Amino acid sequence: MKASANHLAPHVGSRLALGTVQFGMEYGVSNRSGQVNQDEIRKILDVAAEAGIDTLDTAIAYGKSEAILGEVGVEGWKVVTKLPKVPEGVEDITSWVQDQVDASLQRLRIRSLHGLLLHWPEQLLLHGARLSAALTAVKKSGRVQKTGLSIYDPGQLEEFQALMSLDLVQAPLNILDRRLIASGWDARLRKAGVEIHTRSAFLQGLLLMAERPKKFHRWDALWSVWDDWLRRVGLTPLEACLRYVLSCKTLDKIIVGVDGADQLRQILSAGAGEMPPLPSWPSPVSPELINPSCWPDL
Repeated sequence: MKASANHLAPHVGSRLALGTVQFGMEYGVSNRSGQVNQDEIRKILDVAAEAGIDTLDTAIAYGKSEAILGEVGVEGWKVVTKLPKVPEGVEDITSWVQDQVDASLQRLRIRSLHGLLLHWPEQLLLHGARLSAALTAVKKSGRVQKTGLSIYDPGQLEEFQALMSLDLVQAPLNILDRRLIASGWDARLRKAGVEIHTRSAFLQGLLLMAERPKKFHRWDALWSVWDDWLRRVGLTPLEACLRYVLSCKTLDKIIVGVDGADQLRQILSAGAGEMPPLPSWPSPVSPELINPSCWPDL
């Protein structure tokens, strides 16, 4: 007998983390509702906690996200945040990192962070040992449990791993962008005991859209394969996107962003079920398509 989505929702929830960029600013190519208000954020957190979600992903660069989370109350949650770029002219990087962490904790109104990531890991190439030592120091202070990187391309990991010790890595992964899996970095990180979080399961909502912005029409051949495959296997875009990332057992957390409690309930329900074999995309999938930082220039 097939289990219901509601029955499986707690299992799905334990694999998810809640992205909070929408709590602090307007975000996403498919965003039509703007920034989420505090009443709705409280409802989202209630639904998330009930479903077994225990981790929140934020960043100092996410507008007022940290402050709003602090106002709503996130004591007891595992919070991961990200550092901004080290400003030019900063000589004492350890003090700068400590000040950033203290300010984040004050805004969040919590005592320690589960994770602290470099939002721009390329800065390791500039500051190297000093930045790595600063992260080690703030971890030793007890204010941060794990340090690591938020990356855009798993190919960066070879170089960055030599520059700092990694406890946690956040990387993109979705049904179009499978570089983390195809490169074998998921297995390498898992074997090394590194916690793995993935983001962009919906590619900022692009994979869920029925009508895509004109600038994405250059990939109509790919969208045709996607739409035909969905019809053939009988899945919605939401179900397919979620079930793919959930099928990757090496991952610790899959970050999903929502703009309402009902949307989170839909995600929890959509994630419960079988994942059929993947389609073969027209190859190679363009880096411009799977990297949203390229989209403004399309």
